[in-house]
Amino acid sequence: MATSTKTKLIAKRSSKYLEEALYRRLFREGSSPASVRKELTLFLKSRKRAFKWEVGVSIRKLRDRKCFRPALKVH
Repeated sequence: MATSTKTKLIAKRSSKYLEEALYRRLFREGSSPASVRKELTLFLKSRKRAFKWEVGVSIRKLRDRKCFRPALKVH
């Protein structure tokens, strides 16, 4: 009996979701706190949605890079 896993295809999202993964969008211009803060503010203003797993991955990556304040803002 083979088990299959669900793959979360980002390419097949509806228009109410982000066009790319949240963590990629946050670190698009580098991992400096100012650029992460700017991208996070733009994401929150856009009213687009992100999947729950994306938010978890993004928070982990922000904490790994010592960006604690943006991680709290996402959470």
